[in-house]
Amino acid sequence: MLLDHYEALSDKTDSYALRLLHALCLIYLNNGDLEQVYRTAEVMSSQAARRGLAILEGWSRFFLGTVLYQWNELEAATGHFDELARRRYTTQVLAARDGITGRALIYQIRGESAQAWQMVDLLSQIDLERMGAEEDRTRSLRARLKLLEGDLEGAYRWADRFTSPPSDQPLTWLETPHLTQVRILLARGTDEDMLKAHQILDALDDIADRTYNTRAKIEILALRALAFDAQGNSGQALSALRRALELAQPGGFIRVFVDLGTPMQELLRLLARKGRSVETIQRILAAFPEHDVNLVGSGSPAQPGRHPSLDISTLAESLTPRELEVLNLLQEPMSIKEIALTLNISYATAKRHTINLYGKLGVNRRREAVARAEKLSILPPRQAHFPLYKPTALHLKYTAITPLGWYSCARN
Repeated sequence: MLLDHYEALSDKTDSYALRLLHALCLIYLNNGDLEQVYRTAEVMSSQAARRGLAILEGWSRFFLGTVLYQWNELEAATGHFDELARRRYTTQVLAARDGITGRALIYQIRGESAQAWQMVDLLSQIDLERMGAEEDRTRSLRARLKLLEGDLEGAYRWADRFTSPPSDQPLTWLETPHLTQVRILLARGTDEDMLKAHQILDALDDIADRTYNTRAKIEILALRALAFDAQGNSGQALSALRRALELAQPGGFIRVFVDLGTPMQELLRLLARKGRSVETIQRILAAFPEHDVNLVGSGSPAQPGRHPSLDISTLAESLTPRELEVLNLLQEPMSIKEIALTLNISYATAKRHTINLYGKLGVNRRREAVARAEKLSILPPRQAHFPLYKPTALHLKYTAITPLGWYSCARN
């Protein structure tokens, strides 16, 4: 209905049209359709900037940053989160707060603890200016950072004091206090903690079901898997994790698993050794700090820095036609943006294909992907390639994007 209404508008650049895109982005985000979020938010961002609509431009940065964070494209996400922090007084406060939260998490991921805490202080300042007290999400982010830094007692104190029931609203933000509480309860791991963690997840699961929130469902299932695993229920743990991966795969979610740390890494390894969701798991495991993807096979311990032995025929069959096109272009001196232009796809789609390729090839970098593909005879050796055709200015194309589809237009 929203798409039909948007298409019928004569002016697709005014505030009303962009609010329709904002609503679409929220629906796509809850549905776990990150590619559609990204495409629609790109349109929203460019149009809002052109019309000087600061609040809607801020929302577009919230969507873009959230998607890029989940894709583990942290550098690109940082740019959007930084802008939200910088424009916190001219954009919607909810979007700004989540941008600052995302920035804190990225600082922490990179080991820049002091800067992460500065972001928490900034959230606290915003809360005090607005309401005279900190929001629950600010307090829970502080506890989450304490947990990540090993200050378990500080994290436990917050988790024990936090007694608010889950709010009956869609689970939209990067920081959800009840999910952080579950993380802390699992870290302490008493029988009482496990019971309480399952009760919280039950309540959140009900909200996710009633709001059709696939994105939240993925995280709830992943935490549920860790809870079952901690209780020694391996079968239930793997079943929950397998379901989470099934929901995560179409959208390309990575960070939701990586943020759960070593216990999730080990559970993913176990599931991969059973031959389940191997390609999806490889892509996720490649994002863990040690980039250890040597998990598939007989179940022998992985050797850090070593890649798995891959069956050539199986690998070649697993690459999609588009991935093979991208792989061929990765062999050329072309940027990802140029590859996207050549294939008439978005930058985000081209980037996703490269990430998928890295996971399937068991590598972490472009040069490694090309070298491995040549070694497996998926690509011919570089010297055998003819020079890539370079179009003249008259033949160049650009891709115009709308939420309804892609259109190639000749450019003089």
